[in-house]
Amino acid sequence: MSVLLLPGSLNPITKAHIASLELAYNTLKNSYSIDKLIISPANSNYKQKHLVSGTHRVAMANLAIKNSIISHLFIVDDFEALESNYFVPTFQLVNHLSKKYNKKVILVGGSDLLLGMMNQNIWPEVNVRKLLNQCDLFIISRGVSVQSLKKTICQLEFLKDKLENESIILIEESVGKESSTLFRAGCLDCCFDNVVQYAHTHQLYSFESEK
Repeated sequence: MSVLLLPGSLNPITKAHIASLELAYNTLKNSYSIDKLIISPANSNYKQKHLVSGTHRVAMANLAIKNSIISHLFIVDDFEALESNYFVPTFQLVNHLSKKYNKKVILVGGSDLLLGMMNQNIWPEVNVRKLLNQCDLFIISRGVSVQSLKKTICQLEFLKDKLENESIILIEESVGKESSTLFRAGCLDCCFDNVVQYAHTHQLYSFESEK
């Protein structure tokens, strides 16, 4: 059995975040036995401008998943956001969740995640190796062709091996252009109505601040 995992600041969670997990599930459900789609908002110590509290981001994630036709499979795990007192590296999060749910973890993200892993200033190589020894990657191409991604991956031997072993799964399909950054800039359509209402009620974002 496996679980899908989408971590991140989720500040706030968008329609594209939910669509990414739905796409991963629909793509992999026949070849993997997947019973959970886990969302894990980052700890409040994560360094990002305008990051609202973990409590609010967990609450908005719980609202967002209600809009999915497979909402019964979704779980918002608050270990990283609320239970930890520090920023949790992704490999530590994967290790924790694989033990907690006793399942293999498949990490879901965009091509920006994969390209970030190849940048030592963003992801130390030792952390990337630890991560890929514990989980598979499901990468959704965002403005980059799968062929181009493969070429880039093959520049690093340990990533090339993971690609050849099908531990890195690449798919070229759009899940929409909605982003948390666009929402904070005032594009409310990026999020589901119940998330927008929550953000408005709690006055979480000043939409003029990033224009």
